[in-house]
Amino acid sequence: MHGGWLSMVKIEISVLETECSHRRRIPNINTLQHELTAWKNKPNDKQARINWRFTKEKAKEKFKLIKNKM
Repeated sequence: MHGGWLSMVKIEISVLETECSHRRRIPNINTLQHELTAWKNKPNDKQARINWRFTKEKAKEKFKLIKNKM
């Protein structure tokens, strides 16, 4: 199985670094928490969605192929 979800996590971390830290040092935990909360709420406020292309049917087919190769 491939780590598709891991790629999404890497993308989110990259976006976080770009949008939240602005390549600067964050001086303390309170500032970090404030920045993270604001960053987290931004897509929630916009009701951003992930377009999942790996459907249940595709997963069943893929795992059937993997099982048959074992």
